[in-house]
Amino acid sequence: MIEKVLNVAGITQQDVGRSIALVAGVSRYPRLPVGSRYFSPAEADRNQLVEYLKEEEFFDEVVVLWDEDMNPENLSYFLKEYFPKRLSAFPRSRFLFAYSGHGFSDGTDGYLLRTSAKNFSDKSAAISLQSLRGMMNGVVESGYYVLVLLNSCYAGAFLNNKSFGGRYLPKERGAHAITAGAAQEKAWSDSRLGPGSVFFEKVFAELGGCGGPRSRPRRNYHS
Repeated sequence: MIEKVLNVAGITQQDVGRSIALVAGVSRYPRLPVGSRYFSPAEADRNQLVEYLKEEEFFDEVVVLWDEDMNPENLSYFLKEYFPKRLSAFPRSRFLFAYSGHGFSDGTDGYLLRTSAKNFSDKSAAISLQSLRGMMNGVVESGYYVLVLLNSCYAGAFLNNKSFGGRYLPKERGAHAITAGAAQEKAWSDSRLGPGSVFFEKVFAELGGCGGPRSRPRRNYHS
């Protein structure tokens, strides 16, 4: 009976693979000017994401790359080697990549700022969004459902003004991306919504994981 009910919604209990996630980001920037070295909304996003994926969605595997560990070498290894192999070993698996941290733009190009950055436009300590998108090719090809959630200023550059996946609700295999803003838009945090970014607080609110408005409202943009 359960299987028949699920089939009505285009879902099946049969041949379900694994649920795998990579949560990445930066909350500490020790070389930035004083007052900008600790980015608490990103840390709150990370904590809520990991807890939600493990306790609510029962993900089989959640890898966290944070601060110094969020670097090109680690991203390349996990996105181009480790996870494609894991997804291929378990057909019909779903994969989530979630990021929270500072970002900046240079023309039409967007970048994610690494923990070693000396200023908010330090390309020598950044990862380009187009490079990240290229790293995702392996998991897109190997995974059944792939979702990318990017919270940073100018994160829309990841999409390069083109769709990363299909339209509406995914009923077939494919990849989808949701960003905190367009390629030329900043992202925000607002303490009235919660300790994290506006982007992820809204995601958790729709998922039923938001604790409600907090006191002492404070609205800031972050790059």
